Amino acid sequence: MVKVYTHSSSVVPVSIGRPELMVSSGNLQQALEWASSVVIGPGLGQNKWAQHTFIEVIYYCQSNSIPLVIDADALNLLAKQTSSYTLKQCVLTPHPGEASRLLSVTTQEIESNRFENARLCAKRYNATCVLKGAGTLIDNAENTWVCKDGNPALAVGGIGDVLTGIIGALLAQGLNIDEAARYGVTLHAKAGDIASERDGQRGMLPSDLFSIVRRLLN
Repeated sequence: MVKVYTHSSSVVPVSIGRPELMVSSGNLQQALEWASSVVIGPGLGQNKWAQHTFIEVIYYCQSNSIPLVIDADALNLLAKQTSSYTLKQCVLTPHPGEASRLLSVTTQEIESNRFENARLCAKRYNATCVLKGAGTLIDNAENTWVCKDGNPALAVGGIGDVLTGIIGALLAQGLNIDEAARYGVTLHAKAGDIASERDGQRGMLPSDLFSIVRRLLN
């Protein structure tokens, strides 16, 4: 089951788009107590409401050892407050631009040495880092894995949010942090390959992966 905590202005749009979701803008603490894993970032924003939500989610998950996936706007908020948190049970899923903000370097520097920067990100934040891109890397500060699947169609906006959701779902089903990151990346990339082989790379939508991921899992 998936519960979405969002700003009150987004409750209706989210509910209309996916009626099977439980959507709330009320008690965040109650929503967090319900969850067995948490994903934060996609659609969050960076305003005061987003900052307050980010702080409460990070604090709760770290205090209660709830597996957490941090993506998108939450990565940018984390980058601004890196010294404030000691993370545990956490997966970060940055693209090169987000990784550059997390490490205070340029995007070009990230791309020029992806292995070193994935390791540095994992060490700095005490997390498993999924550095997205051509040959996505998964690094837990001790080991590095390279995803050999995937294609340029997976660069479309929003498709990284699907990856984040897959990893969060695998965590909710009991996989550990590294397993969820590795299997999530592989499932996502393989689904992208199947979708592009079937329909071509141009025009792929994030939702094109849903039924394929389900089939691969089964």
